Amino acid sequence: MRLTLVWRAFLTQIYHEVLQREEKVGNFTSLLRVACTTHLNQGKRLTLTNPSLKQAESGNSIAKGYL
Repeated sequence: MRLTLVWRAFLTQIYHEVLQREEKVGNFTSLLRVACTTHLNQGKRLTLTNPSLKQAESGNSIAKGYL
């Protein structure tokens, strides 16, 4: 029960902060995903890179080892 209240307060706070800054809430799910990933990565934003076209054409998966 306590954890549920903490999550509700956290989500409500983020929602209201977005409303104050942007005056509307667009993709809230994406915002939460980035916020949680940043938190888990100790405050550092992740940098995504595009795989090379040759790698994509070769059939080698960039997700190899993760699935």
